[in-house]
Amino acid sequence: MKNLTKISSNQKSVWRAPMAVFLAGLQLSMAAVPARGGEFTVFEKSYERGAPRADRRGRGGEEFQDRFSVLNPKGKWRVQTTVEGREAPPRMELNDRRLPPRTPEEGAPVRLNGLNDVSVRFERRGADSAGVRVFGFDDVKPTAAWESPAAGSASTGTVVAVLRVGDDRSGVGPGGVAITLDGVDVRNLFTGPTSAVLSGKFQAALAVAGGAHRLEARVTDGAGNETTAAVNFGANTNTAPVAEAGAAVTVTVGDVVALDGSGSSDAEGTPLTYVWDFQERPAGSTATLTGADTATPIFTADRAGIYKVRLVVSDGSLTSGPDTVDVTPGPGGGGGVTVGDVVAWRERVEGGARLMYGTFKASGRKRDVDGGGHGDADLYGGPGGDL
Repeated sequence: MKNLTKISSNQKSVWRAPMAVFLAGLQLSMAAVPARGGEFTVFEKSYERGAPRADRRGRGGEEFQDRFSVLNPKGKWRVQTTVEGREAPPRMELNDRRLPPRTPEEGAPVRLNGLNDVSVRFERRGADSAGVRVFGFDDVKPTAAWESPAAGSASTGTVVAVLRVGDDRSGVGPGGVAITLDGVDVRNLFTGPTSAVLSGKFQAALAVAGGAHRLEARVTDGAGNETTAAVNFGANTNTAPVAEAGAAVTVTVGDVVALDGSGSSDAEGTPLTYVWDFQERPAGSTATLTGADTATPIFTADRAGIYKVRLVVSDGSLTSGPDTVDVTPGPGGGGGVTVGDVVAWRERVEGGARLMYGTFKASGRKRDVDGGGHGDADLYGGPGGDL
């Protein structure tokens, strides 16, 4: 017997073990003793006679004492003893009540929610070893419920799963909880109590794909009673929308420019919100956007040069990356050419010795063109452009 202290008193040896407190459902090592259906071990211990034995005159003898506490006020109890050896059995007592050897004692005097004293005394011609085991009885199923996710709920990407378990008699240990997600064992992903508890929770953050899912739990208490709990839920896979600010625009200075972001999209079909702003304007421009929170804002191009306008869209959960569009008015000054016109041109160069000619479609941008009569010139395709 380990961790015992020997106390000598009146020529007898008394061995006292430290007090031990056991929660219902906790089991200690001991020679196997069968339990009945619904029973769980509250306390068990084995004791062995030391050497040498007491002599024929009756001197000696050993006494082992233990304490345990039953923290569970419910149920009924029985005590079972074991004795090894051919000689007279030791004297075994529980709370000052003598226990018969090898015989289960129904309704033994176990103190609920209090300390229980076990005494085993080996007489001078007693057996070599003895054991005591106290059984509780539990025929009530444990409880189990999914606190999260809620049944029928829809989550995105990661689901926080919380399973609440309880059993106020034999308790639920970590080995009594099995969990599957869509039929696949995911128990190792859950954290929770590391010993038997009367109430506790197991939880995990689970990455799930879009679609329907099912979490199932099977919970077994210390007496072998079993219950199940399941929850069905959905999962959404939301992706960020895509902003589309439209194609580059060429206009005339003074024109009202209409932008178009209606090409923006969201894979899940969620309605979008729009935010437009200027990233760049020509020097001196005081242009402002009207309807900057709509798909089609407008502004007046009040100066020649590049207007760079940015668009960002949102589906209410995720925001797109930015997209920009360039708006370029051509320089003013007369000439009668409108953007989109096909313009025929010609010009003599080198003192009139060479003729340049050709056509182009006015775009509003400065162009370097190659004439059919050889040579090249810089042209603008806007009103008043130089030909």
